Amino acid sequence: MREKSYAFKSVSRRLNLWKDQFREKEENIIFDAGDKEYHFTAEAVARSLRQRYGCETSLVTTNSIKTATITGPLRKRFLTTNLLDSYNVLIYYIAGKDLKKIEAENKYLINGLSKGKVQGYNVKDDQVYKVCSSEIIFDRIEKLLPANEPVKVENTYETMGTAVDYDLTGPRSLLDKKNLTIDDRFRNLFAVSLSSFYESSQVESGGLIERPPGKPKISYVKWGVESELRYTIYNQIHKIAIFPYILYERQFDDPVNGRQPAREDTLRQNLLTVTLDYNLNTSSLIEPYHRSHLETVVVPVTDTRPTFIRETVGGRLLKNSLEVSIGFGFEKYINDPVENALWGLEGLLSYEQELMKRLLYTISLKTFFSAEDLKISETNVRSDLSNIFSFQFTRTINIQFKQIWFLYHSGALNENYSNLRFITALNLKTDFKIY
Repeated sequence: MREKSYAFKSVSRRLNLWKDQFREKEENIIFDAGDKEYHFTAEAVARSLRQRYGCETSLVTTNSIKTATITGPLRKRFLTTNLLDSYNVLIYYIAGKDLKKIEAENKYLINGLSKGKVQGYNVKDDQVYKVCSSEIIFDRIEKLLPANEPVKVENTYETMGTAVDYDLTGPRSLLDKKNLTIDDRFRNLFAVSLSSFYESSQVESGGLIERPPGKPKISYVKWGVESELRYTIYNQIHKIAIFPYILYERQFDDPVNGRQPAREDTLRQNLLTVTLDYNLNTSSLIEPYHRSHLETVVVPVTDTRPTFIRETVGGRLLKNSLEVSIGFGFEKYINDPVENALWGLEGLLSYEQELMKRLLYTISLKTFFSAEDLKISETNVRSDLSNIFSFQFTRTINIQFKQIWFLYHSGALNENYSNLRFITALNLKTDFKIY
């Protein structure tokens, strides 16, 4: 009995010691509001979560957070009393299409996502977003996510109270949304695409007009491989995107019955383009942009490397799946040959429509009208028209049926060069962010 009594007293002393230490910590002052008043709300707590964990969006439930007013010294017991969700905070990465499903459910308060936009930009279905919430919320929304696409999850081993405590000793976004600095952070997005395709290319050209850089001489049919890299750095105001693109095809034909003396090496496609796009996100209907575009060849042809550049500035209209841009600028051959600048107007149109589940239709038109010394009678036209049907197998694999038409019209010669391509392609696409 004596031993049991001693053990009981030992445990009791330890519990009392723990209680005293807990009460002492609960009385610690986190922040002193002084004479000012601040509102403690679910929206404010959601801001703190984003600020603490560097997430693009955060989710909370309004019934797990008591609304209160902060005045004078804010002690730790205030957080214990008003934060009813004591589960660990999880960070997870989900696709834009799944983020839209969560928003459509209208069960959670979502900070960082407003009217289908994250950080001021439209949510893209195939892009991954960094989200945080408590563990119990994740358990609920996990049922909405595709079972065949595993979600990367990180456990912070911290509660919402820890995030609020951290925020109040630092940026204090809980007190004022103007203190929220997470949307000013620049994020880096890399998108890589590798494509295997079957192509039928039809070329029509006048007798005097010069071929644009990298375009084919004659019609052909063949298999090919294409790759594309896109790099974007952005925050809620500035967005800079770089698109290097190479389309290079050679065809080797073996001798036929000895009539052909040697293998014939035919260069089908020889195009290298680099586009630098800057967009100022003003959150208005029309946003200003600047675009620099360079076109040249991958390998020199007859010891020449024809190269031209285009510089334009203008305004861009973004409305749901529709994008329209109109700009003014010039294009100029800077090598083989060097020519005077041609001033003109740029027009771009892009529209996406989901025809059915997993099937997406995209139409894109890019046109530049130019003339030397603004002579309307000698207007040149460069135009690209694309019609694309995409069927998505998974987030990273799709098959596309594409019709791509390129037209170059020389106003001085009154002749055209056109290249019509029909392509069936199997694509492997992936992207990753540096948050």
